[in-house]
Amino acid sequence: TSAVLNAITPPACYAIANDLTATIRDFVNSDASIPGNHPDFNANFACATPYQTNMVANVIGTDSKPVYVSNKCVTSKDTFDQWYRDVPGVNLPSPYVLSPVYNPSTKQWTYS
Repeated sequence: TSAVLNAITPPACYAIANDLTATIRDFVNSDASIPGNHPDFNANFACATPYQTNMVANVIGTDSKPVYVSNKCVTSKDTFDQWYRDVPGVNLPSPYVLSPVYNPSTKQWTYS
């Protein structure tokens, strides 16, 4: 059994990867056409490309969250901030844990 155990357990000299805990926020309603729903969903913004650059500052804020700079693809700084903060009545936060898996053939930790 020790041979099998060694095949899936990294040697002691390898750094141990830790669980990553994330927060998934489910927005209460994604239909922006209904009054009171989140305005960043299903809105017709003047987005030039399917992806946006320069939307956030190069460093995170003192609260460890992205800092909004500017963009035409969200309604405002306040609505952007709701993506990264728990806001009662706007989103429902759920913690999610990603556990690492060690691959002995590549000697790498991965998350999936």
